[in-house]
Amino acid sequence: MMIFDLYNPYANQAVTRHYVDVIAEGIVSAGGAVEPIEKIERDKSNASKGIVVISPFDVLRARIAGYRRVLFWSQGLSAEESFMRNKSKAKFRVIKTLTKMALRRADLTFLVSKAMQDYYRDSYGVTLESAVVMPCFNEELEDAPLAEGEKPGNVFLYAGGLAPWQCFENTVELYRLIEQRVGDASLLVLVEDRDRARRILEDAGVQRFELDYVSREQLTERIKDVRFGFCLREDDPVNNVATPTKLSTYVVNGIIPICSRAVVDFCNVSSESRAVVQIAGVTASDEEKDLIVGLCEHPLSREEVRRDFAEHFKDYYSRKTYVDAIAGQVGNLV
Repeated sequence: MMIFDLYNPYANQAVTRHYVDVIAEGIVSAGGAVEPIEKIERDKSNASKGIVVISPFDVLRARIAGYRRVLFWSQGLSAEESFMRNKSKAKFRVIKTLTKMALRRADLTFLVSKAMQDYYRDSYGVTLESAVVMPCFNEELEDAPLAEGEKPGNVFLYAGGLAPWQCFENTVELYRLIEQRVGDASLLVLVEDRDRARRILEDAGVQRFELDYVSREQLTERIKDVRFGFCLREDDPVNNVATPTKLSTYVVNGIIPICSRAVVDFCNVSSESRAVVQIAGVTASDEEKDLIVGLCEHPLSREEVRRDFAEHFKDYYSRKTYVDAIAGQVGNLV
């Protein structure tokens, strides 16, 4: 039995913790064992152990520390995200080089999307055929609440932060245009900075909105009557490879996502869905707005949405699917 150390310096983050927990379950399912650690250190025992890490730099540290097997979760494009924040080409080149080395030196890589796998092949020259592709999610479709009756109105949801990349202002503008055409439309905004969100909403001329911020435990009850959920993103590599966790929350709670096609994997999985609205960018065309308005005027029933999501997302948001896939790959390493 091989022991795998789990090095997760972001264990307080729910999404990161959930993803690493699924990896750990896959390792145990393959006959291994897991032990959380607080730092990576050289030790003679490492020669017979594996380790799970979540940053490119830690892959290299783990190799220096002498681990027999190194498993790497690439949760995003570190170099590209750095450049978006800092606009430093030098830092971008350094992180990209480190990432390329990490991808090549890891024994097994976990990726959040097929789009990420393709991007690393095309832009980094690294082919990861044995990688496990698992989206970010923190709820499973099989655990979906079975609410009775139909949703009472056309409530739209924005949940997240107000950072530019989350496109809150674009969301507000799209909702404003819908509000002008749908008499019972309202927008529920779940953000921590409610004062700033209120200013943006009022400046845009939005008439019907509610501001709130709830805990993870309160969320299901708070959004039980929501019909539509926004997830708008700019078309860039960082967003192309991403799998926003909020999309799993929408699906599990029977909320129709309104999602930019920049989120490639989700849109590919849901390309035939009647209960997902895909828009080309962060602004909607007249045809796309007509589709949303049509779903407001002639809504799908809860059961129609539930069946549609079960057809398209049953395996995509399934812990067991990925535990089995991880166990299969880890079994080849121990």
